[in-house]
Amino acid sequence: MNNRRQRKTGQSFTSGRSAILGGLLIAVVTLALLSATAQASVMGRSLNFDPGPFPWKNQQPIQLLFLQPPADRAIPLPWGNYEIRLDIAMSNVLHEETAGDIDVVIDMEFIRSAYTLVYGAGNGLELGIELPFYYTWRGFMDDIILDLEMIAGVERGLRVERPGFQFDYRLSKGGQTFLSGREDVFGLGDLSIWLKRLLVKEGGFPAVSVRGAVKIPTGDKDKAFGSGEWDFSAGILLEKKWGRSVYYLNADLIFPGDP
Repeated sequence: MNNRRQRKTGQSFTSGRSAILGGLLIAVVTLALLSATAQASVMGRSLNFDPGPFPWKNQQPIQLLFLQPPADRAIPLPWGNYEIRLDIAMSNVLHEETAGDIDVVIDMEFIRSAYTLVYGAGNGLELGIELPFYYTWRGFMDDIILDLEMIAGVERGLRVERPGFQFDYRLSKGGQTFLSGREDVFGLGDLSIWLKRLLVKEGGFPAVSVRGAVKIPTGDKDKAFGSGEWDFSAGILLEKKWGRSVYYLNADLIFPGDP
């Protein structure tokens, strides 16, 4: 196992320079956004406002090709107020599967940084926009994850057998590749826009809103940063406060352009 780790460590340095450049680029964009957030906190109105549920998304790269409306509260921002948010996720993905004539191989790490702006448009309306960026590379977490799996006694056979610090991202059907990612690339993902409308104010019953969303194919399909198709969704959001607890329910029906 030690010899295997030494081989993998040597391979990991080949992408180190690109990883550093990508990290610096993300850091610069992040600092610019933090500056904008500080400005927003000065210019925006002072609010005692519930931030709502954590805007979780499935970070599996194939899932990210399709529209995922973020978890949200039913009550919109008041008129003239806005929220700027930065979400950053680094994922290590190792997956190999054959289902019928479809073969999937994903062995990589990628960084997703998403910039979100939400604006209260008045009359119970709220507009949101999310702009994601991706950076893909072979990564550095393979050994760390393997060590943790071995300590817990749950190591995956695929992780033990497959050489570490590799990059592979491809989906093929009948032996022909129809989706593949590239190593050491940074780029824009698919832009998402949504509109939320409050229907029922909270009282004896939960607050109720409806939401419509669209995903615009701004990501480069050749880099697997987007599906190349428009996606749409329609949903309903509920919110109810009981005592010091707040409960949320989101239900969205998603129509992918090309599943």
